Amino acid sequence: MMKKERLVAAPHTFMLSVLLMISIPAAYAIMLISHQESIGAFLRVPGALQVTLLVAVIYLALLVTLFCTRYQWAAVAEICEDRIVFWALFTHRTFYYGDMHHIGIDYGLLDGRKQFWMYFSKTPIPAMYYHRINRMKPSRSFMRVQYCKKTYERLVANTPPQISNQLRKCYSTIRLHDLDKKE
Repeated sequence: MMKKERLVAAPHTFMLSVLLMISIPAAYAIMLISHQESIGAFLRVPGALQVTLLVAVIYLALLVTLFCTRYQWAAVAEICEDRIVFWALFTHRTFYYGDMHHIGIDYGLLDGRKQFWMYFSKTPIPAMYYHRINRMKPSRSFMRVQYCKKTYERLVANTPPQISNQLRKCYSTIRLHDLDKKE
């Protein structure tokens, strides 16, 4: 029985999302503290209640949006003996190794820079997502993990030969772009 290995599927997006969720209430709390009055006194200031409600509505919209897109920023991949399970806020998607027919490494542009991803798919990747893999939405048949050398090595070491061999074949994409020399 192998030890289950876990890794964050999109670490940079995860950190930015968590920072955003923390910074909005923190900024509002700092504003209240700097006002140096009680919250009741602050809310009696003309327009303060409307601003508070606006901030609360915007924050709620942000939370709903983040919840709806949770597989893009909050997914944790758990590598098991016979499958990879992607967990994301109260739900999961299971990819059995035997069902994964399309495994690879590709990139997408983000702010003019290439962002590399390892992907696992039960169905063929549509041609419109070649070199735009970051635009393809995670689904019940497609998931991705952001590339870094350590994550790649963990996936190769902890997946069965049919998966790790496919990832090794796709490593030429990383060599072509000299990505590991930049880390």
